[in-house]
Amino acid sequence: MKLKTSLLNSLNNKNGEVKAMALLLFCKNRYTSSTVKDYSYNKLHLCTGLHVNTIQERIKTLKNMHLMEERNNHLTFLSVSSHNNKLNVEIPCEDMEVKEIEMALHAMRFMEIQKNKDFAKQTINLAYNPSKYEKLENVKAARKKCKLYGYNQTYTEYGLAYKTIAKKLGVSMQKAMDVVNYAISKGWVLKEKHQIQQNIAGIGITSKHADDLIEKKFHFITKDNCYRVMANTYILQDIHNTSNATGIIRF
Repeated sequence: MKLKTSLLNSLNNKNGEVKAMALLLFCKNRYTSSTVKDYSYNKLHLCTGLHVNTIQERIKTLKNMHLMEERNNHLTFLSVSSHNNKLNVEIPCEDMEVKEIEMALHAMRFMEIQKNKDFAKQTINLAYNPSKYEKLENVKAARKKCKLYGYNQTYTEYGLAYKTIAKKLGVSMQKAMDVVNYAISKGWVLKEKHQIQQNIAGIGITSKHADDLIEKKFHFITKDNCYRVMANTYILQDIHNTSNATGIIRF
């Protein structure tokens, strides 16, 4: 199912738009011409498994988003894709229930955040650290983009913290972790963990010194080592050609 990238990025989780969009995509997959004929809340309840009150709230949200029409007792879900494929993102929601579609939408929004980081890195490197074989016109175009988006001349990778993901998606920290783990389990992203290790013999025995180090610099300490955990980095995969292996993680 195709969805406009701009629409995906504009979804506000706090007012229920992600949940409402999950219902819309589910119904567009299930019903011919995206229309529920002679609809009733009970009919939608039997199809989706959602509570009637939940369905009422989501339909109200879709009406506010101008993505649904109700005519002659028929419910029609309007188009959410663009005729230009480049402006769409593929939501692989076939054979998914509504709750999993909701998780897939969060995962796609998380992946769009990573895409923006990748775009910035690629553009900066092309503009200020190009290959000697790169065409001059491409370098100039990249520098124009850097000025347009306010990029610096160097790209520093700080990773993507769960706190940042949660803030951008409008979800809790635990939900952000669940979203990332879901994307990994589907084979849509690879996660790379990063940590700084420093060897200090006997540091775990001197508890007072250890407590000071943990508070100031490190996150946890073993008998002879101190560790500082850094934000994870992510590598996007082709969602159409994934092994669907559970927990694909690089260390």
